[in-house]
Amino acid sequence: MCQSPKVLKLEFGWSYVSLRLPEFISLPVLKTVHFKSVRFSGESRTSKFFSTCVVLESLAIIYSDFSFPLLENLILSCPKLKHLVIENDINGENWYNKCYCKVKVFAPYLESLRCKDHFGRD
Repeated sequence: MCQSPKVLKLEFGWSYVSLRLPEFISLPVLKTVHFKSVRFSGESRTSKFFSTCVVLESLAIIYSDFSFPLLENLILSCPKLKHLVIENDINGENWYNKCYCKVKVFAPYLESLRCKDHFGRD
């Protein structure tokens, strides 16, 4: 029997790679997720992925694309999340012409948040 991973790291250098999450995924012991250069698409599946990671404690999203219209809302509903990093501040990137989605975080035990990005203020 295959065991569920505790750590998931997807890093794709400096080019975005589309992440197409499955309709159903079960990662009951996943504690750490690190995405680098991922292009999120599909609000429902992306939000569902994070909500099914019930013991997730650490999440890092680095140099990734969650721009509208691919994703209207990035919903991070993680009941055990303690550490969240979102860094998309790419020097030289034409960021001011992008329309980013709204990021909504539901993490009652969050201890640290590091955010470096050019989000719209709503």
